[in-house]
Amino acid sequence: MNFFRNSAIMRFMTVLATCSFLFVSTASKSFATETCEDARQAASNNTSGALWFGAGCLLNGLGVIGAYVLKPDPPMSAVVGKDAVYVAKYTDCYKEEAVKAQTKWAWIGCGASVAFYVVYFVVIAAAVTSTLP
Repeated sequence: MNFFRNSAIMRFMTVLATCSFLFVSTASKSFATETCEDARQAASNNTSGALWFGAGCLLNGLGVIGAYVLKPDPPMSAVVGKDAVYVAKYTDCYKEEAVKAQTKWAWIGCGASVAFYVVYFVVIAAAVTSTLP
């Protein structure tokens, strides 16, 4: 009888431990998701699209490369007083979203610059051919 009681208690403890692990795992996922959402929102608000559009227009390929290479740090006010796990997750998500925004605007600026030069040279070529005798 004692053996049955101990095995029943062990089964109960195993089920309880498994359920608590699943609960902690779910809570951890929602924490990570919430942290990333906060970081992404802050990164999209803090990234200057006009600056990276101008870099893409004026520097063309170098502006695009710079957008990929330069990864801004999140504002310290967002991570002060938080634990290390939160700071690490927030920083990673912030940098990822900021680089996405930077590269998007740099590519748009580079494309606008290329389109401008194509139109410019087509107009010049048309003007030159129309003035030839």
